Amino acid sequence: MRGTLEHLLLLLYENWLQPEEEQTAVTENVFTLLNRLKWLQDPVVKKMEKSQQRNKTWYDKRAVKREFQEGDLVLIFSNVERTSLAHDGLGLVLF
Repeated sequence: MRGTLEHLLLLLYENWLQPEEEQTAVTENVFTLLNRLKWLQDPVVKKMEKSQQRNKTWYDKRAVKREFQEGDLVLIFSNVERTSLAHDGLGLVLF
């Protein structure tokens, strides 16, 4: 959803520049802003869920199911940062 931030800034700007006699209570402005945020959030969440489902479908079509048997040699990549006191991690891995 494009322009969400611009809409929020416009709302804030409009409320900021109102003459003092026309200004409403601060809490009312906060609730108005929260209601508009909720109103804007619903379509964004729906679009995000649709995008996630599309990505999942794409991944599932191309995923390769791998099955390992006992005794198979496998390469395990650990992306954990190594420290000088860390265990080497060499040895037999059982699944």
